[in-house]
Amino acid sequence: EMRKTTANMYRLGWDERNGGNISYLLDEEDVSNITDELIDRFSEPPMQVMNLINIAYIKNLANSVGITEINAKKTSVNFKFAPDEITPKICISLIGEFPGKITVSSSAIPTIIYHEKDRYQLFDNIKFVLQSIIRLKNETK
Repeated sequence: EMRKTTANMYRLGWDERNGGNISYLLDEEDVSNITDELIDRFSEPPMQVMNLINIAYIKNLANSVGITEINAKKTSVNFKFAPDEITPKICISLIGEFPGKITVSSSAIPTIIYHEKDRYQLFDNIKFVLQSIIRLKNETK
């Protein structure tokens, strides 16, 4: 199923537009467009394909805010930042926006940890946290 979907993406020219790398999705509109195109041509994509598209979107969001590593566990996600990419003010704002869900590590590598008991909500909520970081970074420019 996955091979068929990726072969069809190549056949549709998606490979040429994005250098063959699905992680170059730029924004939610791109995610929506590729999803709509897959649905139009092949019906509802399998969950694995949707996960691939969502992971590409999350990687793009993470790269845009200086996150160098994401470690997902069953009920939490660690976001490790490059030096000087996250400020204490942004961390405090995130703690306020996601009460009881955000902790900050003061180790040598700046790390924000998002906690979510419902593992089925974890994937979607990662996007919300990253979108909040983008907004907060833009507000402090």
